[in-house]
Parts: sequence; C-alpha cells; structure tokens
Amino acid sequence: MRTLPEVTHSSSLSDLRRAYNAAMLEKKLLTLAGAIGILAFGACFLPPLPYHQHAPTPRHVDFTGIHVIRVKVSDVEGKKQVNLADLAQAVAAKITMLGQATGLNAQAGELKGEPDATLEISIGNEYVISDSSASEGRPGNWTVTVWTSAVLMKPDGEVMWRDPEVLNDYKVSLIASGPEAVWKDPLVLDWESAGLPARIADRLLIGH
Repeated sequence: MRTLPEVTHSSSLSDLRRAYNAAMLEKKLLTLAGAIGILAFGACFLPPLPYHQHAPTPRHVDFTGIHVIRVKVSDVEGKKQVNLADLAQAVAAKITMLGQATGLNAQAGELKGEPDATLEISIGNEYVISDSSASEGRPGNWTVTVWTSAVLMKPDGEVMWRDPEVLNDYKVSLIASGPEAVWKDPLVLDWESAGLPARIADRLLIGH
C-alpha cells in the first residue's frame, strides 16, 4: 500500500490531496476485491439450483365448430376383457369434464342426431402378467396391459386427431389365483373405469 509522502516546505497542498485520494482509492479497491473473493468462495458450497422440467407441449386439436362427440369402442382382438360399453361411457364423461371450457359434450352409444365428430377407440391386445412373487393365496405383483388406438373424425371422414397404438398398463399387488381372477378384481375394474379412460381423454385434449 502506498504511503503518504513526507510533507516538506516544498510540498503543495494539492499534491498532498492527490496522494491522499490515491491511497484511499487503492484501499477501497482492495476491500472490494476481498469481498468478491469471499462471496465467490461461499458460492462453492451453495446447493445446486433446482432443475425445472417443462411440461410437455399440448397436442393441438382444432375443436372449432365441434360441440358433440360420439364415442365408440371396439375390440379388434375379440378377447373382451375390458367392458366396451362402460369404457365408452367413461371416456365420454372424462372428455365432457375436461372440455367444459370449450363446450365439448361427448356421448356414448346411439345419438338422436349426427355428432360433429366421432372418436373411435380400438382395443388391441389385453393380457395380465405376474412376477415370481405371485402365487395362490399370497399377494403378488401383477401388471394389467391394454393396448389402445384411437381416431377422431368428422362426418365427412376428415381425420382431426389420431392416437397410434399405445400401451396402457396398470401395476397392482393383490391375491389372485390367476389372470382371470385379476381381471375381475375390484382394483382392476376401478382402473378400467377411471384410470384407462382418463389416459385416453388426456391424450386427446391435453396431449400426454
């Protein structure tokens, strides 16, 4: 650090002031540099900033002029483990609930008039698998799988939205003698009437 020059009879007052100001400026700069160093050192020990994952972008479907949607469900494999009429009713109810803001009204079964669009849902392969823990009389882990595909069309055949074949699965732990008993379990029936329809409706109206 600089030292103030010795005052002699030849030193002017202005020279003394300039030397004093320079010394004070140097002291302030050193203090500032020390403070920055302390902050930088402390930042090394701070926890990392949380990672925020952005929500998926909704799949856009133009529902302009669409008010009534008819929901139809068919079983292309013919296994009919899932109740087709109940699934159609549940999907229609979910679409109506999610589409309240846009005035969508979905209905299953035969309609009095022609709908503005028809949602045709196809049930593909349906099966139940278990892990090694599943045995008769003891709880085991089961996975219920239902493959679905869907298409939303206007009366003239224009495709508004298409959902390619999608795997919908439900993992559950329960006591069952085999796959047939799993299909009839209340937990699985609840998933068929709530969880599965919600997934189909969500993909149509929300996009995931």
